[in-house]
Amino acid sequence: MWNEKGLEGLKPNYGGGRPSELSKEQKEELKTILKRRDDWTTKEVRELIKNKSGVEYSLRHVSRLLKSFGMKYAKPYQKDYRRPENAEEELKKTWRS
Repeated sequence: MWNEKGLEGLKPNYGGGRPSELSKEQKEELKTILKRRDDWTTKEVRELIKNKSGVEYSLRHVSRLLKSFGMKYAKPYQKDYRRPENAEEELKKTWRS
């Protein structure tokens, strides 16, 4: 390699890895579905992929896929079922009084 390509021949050549089992169209559809809600769990996304495309991914791979979409893991904020829909407005009224 060194004799044929010089310094460039010493650099490792990575083949790019295994091709994705999901097509570009399937990934775009998945992104669209995921954007409709903001409280998905990794397990739910894995089930969604399995149901929509028949592809089974590990939870670790689903995490990597979501990261490639620009999505980040976050602990979900717990929502109190007793909280009224207009909680912010009620709080402002209370503070003004």
